[in-house]
Amino acid sequence: MDTAEFIKSPKVERVLLYKGISPKNRKSQDGTLLLTATHIIFYDTKTGCETMVLYMTIASVTKGPKVKRGRHEGIPIEVHCKDFQILNFLIPRAVDATHVLESLTKFSLPVHTDELYAFQYIPDYFSEVDGWKFYNPEAEYARFGVPNEKWALSPVNFNYEVCPTYTRWVYEPTSVKPSIVAGSAKFRSKGRLPALSYLYKNEAAICRCSQPCSGVQAKRNREDELLLSAIWEANPSDKPLMIVDTRPKLNAVANKAKGKGFENIQGYPFAELVFHGIENIHAMRNSLKDLIKGLRTSDTTHGHLSDLESSGWLTHIRAVMATTLHIVKYILDGSSVVIHCSDGWDRTAQTCSLAGFMLEPYYRTIRGFIVLVEKEWLHFGHKMSDRNWILDGKSREVSPIFLQFLDAAWQISQQYPRAFEFNELFLVTIHDCLVSSQFGTFFCNSEKERDGAKLGERTESVWSFLYSRREDFLNPLYDIGEPAHQGYLFPDLGLQHYKVWTTMYSRFDAEIHPRQSYNDAVISLTLRLNVHESSLKVIDAKILAAKRKLGLEPAATPVTSPVPADETESAAAEVLPNGDEASQADDAAADPVSAAEASDPLGALGGGAAADDGEHPETGNVGSLADGLAAFSSSATTVAALMDDDDDGSEPLSPSRRTSTGKILAKSKGQTVGEERKLKRKQSTLTVNVDPARLVVPLELHGNPFLDADACHKCHIPFDFIALRQYCRLCSNVFCVTCTSKREPIPECGFEDRVPMCEKCHRGRKATLEAQ
Repeated sequence: MDTAEFIKSPKVERVLLYKGISPKNRKSQDGTLLLTATHIIFYDTKTGCETMVLYMTIASVTKGPKVKRGRHEGIPIEVHCKDFQILNFLIPRAVDATHVLESLTKFSLPVHTDELYAFQYIPDYFSEVDGWKFYNPEAEYARFGVPNEKWALSPVNFNYEVCPTYTRWVYEPTSVKPSIVAGSAKFRSKGRLPALSYLYKNEAAICRCSQPCSGVQAKRNREDELLLSAIWEANPSDKPLMIVDTRPKLNAVANKAKGKGFENIQGYPFAELVFHGIENIHAMRNSLKDLIKGLRTSDTTHGHLSDLESSGWLTHIRAVMATTLHIVKYILDGSSVVIHCSDGWDRTAQTCSLAGFMLEPYYRTIRGFIVLVEKEWLHFGHKMSDRNWILDGKSREVSPIFLQFLDAAWQISQQYPRAFEFNELFLVTIHDCLVSSQFGTFFCNSEKERDGAKLGERTESVWSFLYSRREDFLNPLYDIGEPAHQGYLFPDLGLQHYKVWTTMYSRFDAEIHPRQSYNDAVISLTLRLNVHESSLKVIDAKILAAKRKLGLEPAATPVTSPVPADETESAAAEVLPNGDEASQADDAAADPVSAAEASDPLGALGGGAAADDGEHPETGNVGSLADGLAAFSSSATTVAALMDDDDDGSEPLSPSRRTSTGKILAKSKGQTVGEERKLKRKQSTLTVNVDPARLVVPLELHGNPFLDADACHKCHIPFDFIALRQYCRLCSNVFCVTCTSKREPIPECGFEDRVPMCEKCHRGRKATLEAQ
């Protein structure tokens, strides 16, 4: 769809933008509103900063009657975003306000998958892993020791014939024939038959499915009973098979009227049926809506606590956690568990993934968490597109189920801060990538639909992006030797342990969320150490150069930049990121990315988190939210050109808001998006002569107060635990991570690994190298 022809008012001047959590605290900015092919951009004419919002992140747009605010009057337009930012525009002319409303409403909810931003997006980052090949089902199940004499891959769903919403990789007990498995599928809602999700070391299994079609007559199915019996018999323990219905019993009984319901336990004498209290998607949707409303409108402590309580959001989180803890307890006691809700793709996905999260240390690493999401959410058919309103459809299908899972994972990490390789910004960035529609990973509702859309050929994977910035998501407190890390976790359900995740829900409300965290102290101390260590390296290099000049050392050889990206990718592809290593230590040792990251003490701001194998410490940076989507880094240049201004100012934004509007117009330059993408990925092999005189001594030795810098040199965002400091290795100015998103080796300055630099220095260096 050519969006330009539908934009009736591409440029609206004298617009006011209001920000803040309440009308009393809102501060206005005067500027120009621009509507591009993919973004709405507000340019502040006074400061030169810009606010960019990707159309796909917009959840709703409303227009109010004409109002007067101070000496300004106009039509208010309120934009609610899926990443919980709210923007209020005051547009002077009614006709312009109508045009803006129509454009934002139309572009924020595409009708067809091909209209999504991911099909236009051209990556501006380099990743050594192919995210589309990141998850290998055979390798993942091999970690559990499957296949074995009791469990094996079943051929029943290879062509998605038995269950179109399931993965084709369905593992079942070896004692059952495919005909029995297929018969069980006919008895389960949507054909979502019982299938192996996780096998614990004591051989207790977690299987998942949907509700049975028992109806008010409590019907039974011989094949389903045989399959569940085989699951029970595959466990050497004599404990009963636990059938966990995650719904409140009242809800399960109500489904009997629709011909569904729950198991007739008389047909399963080897099992016990238990109900839990996780509410349905509609309750979760309303709860999140009330939570956000309460966070933004409460002016008193009593009002805030009252609104938080009435929203029920934390109550729902605890209900999910309580159900999961029961599952974990069953597994630890030696009982196998079969989990289902209604259709087995919402509450079942939450509890199965969280149970694995608590039981398996591997899932608490960056790589393992990605594998967990791929397996339990994408391959087992969570309705990602419908639940997150990626395409225009039924609003009743929208529900924050995946967000709840991320929230629950964060709550656990708060109780066990040293047991997780990743920090909270990793979780926030995953959510931002989901709502931005910039990557094809979360499109469609099932593996079959994604295969049919050929997303792996036509779009980028979010896992490639996350792994390209892996060091930004490392937890500086991660301790691979921590006892909790080596075994299972059992979080406390006490009310005092559950709190609102302000980094997710209130990150744009600077006056209410904390501006620092314990990570800051660790990162700052580690950074100071890294800066001094790097200073010594540069000084040693200068001394060596002086000795060579005096003839005391042999002459240096030319330094060549890394091999082209396509060669690196092909080599990295030989090692699957979640290969079939027998242990977590072997798994991490095979990671080509980890080995590269561990060698650059200057490449990150933060802490010495241990690598997956526990032997190679890495220096990690708790990266800025705004850094998440790396391609968004050149937006200032675009708007500056439109406004005839310089490119030194841009306002900090969330990951889904940073992009270059010029990059998405690749087709207009005579190239297809695919050709442009390949061109961006290629790197030229350049020979650079190292000039010792140009070696850069890290900026503390220049007297630059790096750790005392309050705001980014370019976009002026205040530094906090969301937007962290970084500095350009060429000009030594202090920026946020987004404004130093360009990362390349600088051998002429003594940096042989990929290090950050600002856009201005990157452009200048690129021109110099091309001239050579």
